Amino acid sequence: MKQLAFGLLLATTMQQCQQDIGAELGLGTQAVANNPYAAAPIQEQCQVVDPEATLSREQLSRLIYVAEGNSTDAMRNLAGFPYCFIGTVEYFPLDTDRETWIGIQYNAAGTYQSYTFSTRNN
Repeated sequence: MKQLAFGLLLATTMQQCQQDIGAELGLGTQAVANNPYAAAPIQEQCQVVDPEATLSREQLSRLIYVAEGNSTDAMRNLAGFPYCFIGTVEYFPLDTDRETWIGIQYNAAGTYQSYTFSTRNN
């Protein structure tokens, strides 16, 4: 029971940190409904952090080799602030193909877990 409560606290803390980032940047938590390039799940649910954020090919090539368990700070050094987030996944459109999005997944403790691709068709 203690682990469940601790996990919920960490998830809440991560979500609050993401909201604080948006507030610090002066951005609201509006949906990405106006972005025609966003994949359907991203477009419907994502909370905007930095509408100018993209991920370059160089950043993507480095992301592929990042070990699981890296800190949020280490990931920020690699990718910067995300375009938006849903839960513990931060999304970045590729700068060369704005219909392809990279999701950086964190675990409840806020450490890097994995990455995913999302396209307008999935």
